[in-house]
Parts: sequence; structure tokens; C-alpha cells
Amino acid sequence: IDDQTKNFTNSTEEFAQIVDNYCKKNNTRVIFLMDEVGQFIGDNTQLMLNLQTCVEDLGKYCRGQAWVVVTSQQELKAMIESTRDKQQDFSKIQGRFDTRLLLSGSNADEVIKKRILDKKKNAIVPLESMYDASSNKLSNLILFPAKPTWSGYSNAKEFADVYPFVTYQFELLQKVFEAIREHGMSEGKHLSQNERSLLSAFQDSAKKYADENSGILVPFDSFYSTIEQFIDYDIKTVFSNAERRATLDEFSIRVLKVLFMIRHVKEMPATIDRLATLMVGSIDEDKA
Repeated sequence: IDDQTKNFTNSTEEFAQIVDNYCKKNNTRVIFLMDEVGQFIGDNTQLMLNLQTCVEDLGKYCRGQAWVVVTSQQELKAMIESTRDKQQDFSKIQGRFDTRLLLSGSNADEVIKKRILDKKKNAIVPLESMYDASSNKLSNLILFPAKPTWSGYSNAKEFADVYPFVTYQFELLQKVFEAIREHGMSEGKHLSQNERSLLSAFQDSAKKYADENSGILVPFDSFYSTIEQFIDYDIKTVFSNAERRATLDEFSIRVLKVLFMIRHVKEMPATIDRLATLMVGSIDEDKA
């Protein structure tokens, strides 16, 4: 058996014919799903050609009954370094994958709502009622003067979808990650694709506030603990030194964290009003 396994060769044509026979025999379609094909190919042109030939042969023999779906962290164009000797191969494979779906970071909030913030049916009605009773309070609490006009919740359904977080936090946190990356404050390239970091931040904060009573809102500084995993050591030191100072209480440290997070986000100037809004921790908070 070992000998047969080691010396067994199968051409892409033979493979496509096996798949075709299966489809005919069972009167069915076959879909091959491959995750992270960008990491698999890397800069190995041969692997790309193999994939291309395989897709071509499946198309030729199976006549649309076999589909190939691949995912990659980067766009297809970014997958291959744009060096001249590889550009030709790249244009060939582009033609083999006609249908392309680009998922940008703006879709991350949809994923977070489904993966992390999805509520049980028996929780939705009480949350919507809570919103109806407190909508005036909330619209005064979550208010950012001047542009851009980030806001709180637009209706009861949105409140139930994103509670205990606030709608503006999805976009603002993305901008914080981008700013940290662009200003070279992160270790390595962890934040280069910030969708996963975003998921992680919301998950960590949700766990942290899991046992609190209803009516709480997650303040923006709670995301610092996720950001801390990525930032440079010398920046972390500033916070650990501040925590040891007797003159600074816990609230002062929280303000410091928020100031650091929005420091390079030009859309969020650090006015007293905005800082207070970012740090609101409950529907009944006295913002003044």
C-alpha cells in the first residue's frame, strides 16, 4: 500500500473525469471549497499553474457541474507580487475565476452582529421595550457635535441587534486600528487586515461585561485591552507607569486610554463633550 501511495500519480484530466463520472452517476453537482488559497500559493508560480489547469479541466469535462470556490485574505491582484515574469500567469488565472466577491471591512459589523451579538428570541422584546422607554435619553447621551455626525441607535431593532455596544463603535474602532497601523505603533503586521482584530475586540469586551445588569452600555475605552495586544512595548509602558502613579485614579487611566485610541483619528477631535460620550457606561448615566 505504501508503495502504491508513494508512486501514485494522477493528472488533472483524470481527476476531472473522476469528478465528471461521479456527477453523471449521481445526477448531482460538486463544489470544491478551498480556504486561504493565497497562503497556499505564496509566490510559487507552479502551484498557481496547477490550480489553473485543474479549474480548466473541471470546466472542460464537467461542463459547469463542478465549481471551484477559493478564499484569500488579499484581493486576487494582491496575491501575486506584480513582477513582470509573474504577470502573465496572473492574467491567465484571473480568467479562470470569473465571479469575484470582495468583502471589505465595512461588512465586519454584519459578521459581528451574527457571530457575537446574535440574541435569543426571548431577549429581543425586552431590549426593544428598553429602547422605547429610553430612546430620548439615548439620543442625548450618544451625540457627537459637529461632523462627522456619528450617532447612536436609529431604531429599536438596531438597538436590539448591537446592544450592549453602540452603532458608531464599529466604524470608529476600525479607524483606530488603521491609525495605529499607519503611524507604526503596532508590533508586526497583526493589524494589517483589521477585520479579525475587530471581531476579537468585540468578543473580548462582550465577555468582560457579560455578567452586568441590563441597561449598561460598553464604553469605548473597554476596547483598549484588545489594542494592547498589538501595540509597541514602549507605548504599553506609558500606561503601566501611569497606573502606578498615586495621583491618577482609575477614571484618569480610562481617559488616557481613550485619548491614545483617538489620537490619530482626525474625524474624532478630543473635545470634553466627545470624550464624555465615548465613555458613557449606562443608559442612566449623568453625562454632565
